[in-house]
Amino acid sequence: RWYKVRKQFSKENRTHYPWIYINTEGEVRLMDGRHRLIAMMLFKGMEFAPVQVEPSMVDQVKAYFGYDF
Repeated sequence: RWYKVRKQFSKENRTHYPWIYINTEGEVRLMDGRHRLIAMMLFKGMEFAPVQVEPSMVDQVKAYFGYDF
C-alpha cells in the first residue's frame, strides 16, 4: 500500500481523498484511506487533509468538528 500511495503523490501528484463517516454513537470515523491520510502528512507536509463525506452526513461532520459555515 505504501508504495502505491507514495507513487501517486510523488509521480502523479494525485490521490483519492479518504472517506469519513458518523458511526451509531455519533463519532466521526475514518472508513477508508488511513494510508493516504498519513501520506498527506508525511510526504506533503499537510496539516489539514481534504476528505470525502456522504452528502447526508455533511452537516453532522461539520457540527462534530465545530465548523459553522
